[in-house]
Amino acid sequence: MSDETETEERELGDFSHVENIPQRKFLTAYSVTGSVCRSAKAAKISRRTHVNWMHQSPGYPELFAEAKEAAGEALEDEARRRAIEGVRKPVIYQGKQVEILNEETGKMEKLWEHEYSDTMLAMLLNGNLPEKFKQRSEAVIKQEVKHTHELIQKIYNDPESQRMAETLAARLDPTPHIN
Repeated sequence: MSDETETEERELGDFSHVENIPQRKFLTAYSVTGSVCRSAKAAKISRRTHVNWMHQSPGYPELFAEAKEAAGEALEDEARRRAIEGVRKPVIYQGKQVEILNEETGKMEKLWEHEYSDTMLAMLLNGNLPEKFKQRSEAVIKQEVKHTHELIQKIYNDPESQRMAETLAARLDPTPHIN
């Protein structure tokens, strides 16, 4: 079985095939946490061991790249959840969670709200549909630079502006002049 076929048949982030147990533990932890420190602690290795594997263990850099991709997908899933499903947060008033009467049950229940992340949603849209949702700041900056350049050219080519600039420069010139 080729490496490509083997990778296609297993789930992204599944490192059960890795024979080196500390590497398997580290890669599995990294694919979930995305943190070298936390993954090293989970695998009971030093961070330096991971660095050594990157330089000295054939095939390990590719496995780590796969773990990094899985960690990235986990982060993207969490960003999507926060943007679309939101995060459940208690409604607090004067330091206590608000309770309201549930008319169906006749019992008091704690009040919760869902907070959504517009920032996460914008980032996901930008990442998935950049041609439609990319930030326009680059175009605005280019337009401002073009406008500034045109203004400088006008001033440079205007004789009155040149005379004013020379007068101002002479006033600001700290070198003594001999009459």
